[in-house]
Amino acid sequence: MNDGADRDVALFTEAVQLPTGERAAYLERACANDSARLRRVEDLLRAHGNIGDFLEKSPDGAAMVSKQGTASWEKPGAGKSLNF
Repeated sequence: MNDGADRDVALFTEAVQLPTGERAAYLERACANDSARLRRVEDLLRAHGNIGDFLEKSPDGAAMVSKQGTASWEKPGAGKSLNF
């Protein structure tokens, strides 16, 4: 990563930890008349806000069933009797 991108990420990291109402004032000060940087960091914040919490919640029906009809936590062959 280059210095500019590192700076953008650092500003994003700081801004995302602030309450939403304080971010604009922080970015105005931190970007110091660099409108391109301000836009990039605002874009990062917007994208972050659009991600949602899908990674923090389990899917409906936590026992996912595979095509073979076994629950995802079962090991292959589990629950099946082997006749030799």
